[in-house]
Amino acid sequence: MIWVCRGRCHGDRPERVTWGDGDPVVMMHGSGPSWGEETWAEQRSLSDAYRLLLIDRRGFGDSPPAEGEDFEADAEDIAEVLGRGAHLVGHSYGGLGCLLAAARRPEAVVSLTVIEPPAFSLTTGSGASDDLAARLRAVFENPSTMGPERFWIGFLEAFGLEPADTGFDSWAAMASQLSAMDLVGSRQYGGSGCPSASL
Repeated sequence: MIWVCRGRCHGDRPERVTWGDGDPVVMMHGSGPSWGEETWAEQRSLSDAYRLLLIDRRGFGDSPPAEGEDFEADAEDIAEVLGRGAHLVGHSYGGLGCLLAAARRPEAVVSLTVIEPPAFSLTTGSGASDDLAARLRAVFENPSTMGPERFWIGFLEAFGLEPADTGFDSWAAMASQLSAMDLVGSRQYGGSGCPSASL
């Protein structure tokens, strides 16, 4: 049975969307121009066998606003949704929140999957990780002076992506759409450097 339940945020609680029925899988998205339902759209077919609990991080979707990245708040939100036990999946900054939530409530984590969490302190000394961290640091040092389009191009180039990898015809088309969302220099980045967790 596939069903969808959309619970609007109340007070300071984040938005949660539920797809399907079965064993629970808590899924936390990263940053950028997407949130729960967009990030995990390709995994929706898993709701044939699992109950997918998608959390919109604070400042995204219908969740309450946020001032900058707050991985501890993400971890609290995730830990609350774990209930008596769930599989836990996180992407990028959502992966950092999942790691912290798993450390807080290991008994409630059936399995843990993190995809590209920027937990660079865990891989210090690895050439590839150190190189990526340096490229990202250069982009995040002062995004407000770069302008939104140059920021997004630099961010994606740091990962070695090409315009075709983004589904856009050119960097300019992709950057124009992303910059229209006013993510750079706002609640997420604030020009304060590359947010990452010291795990």
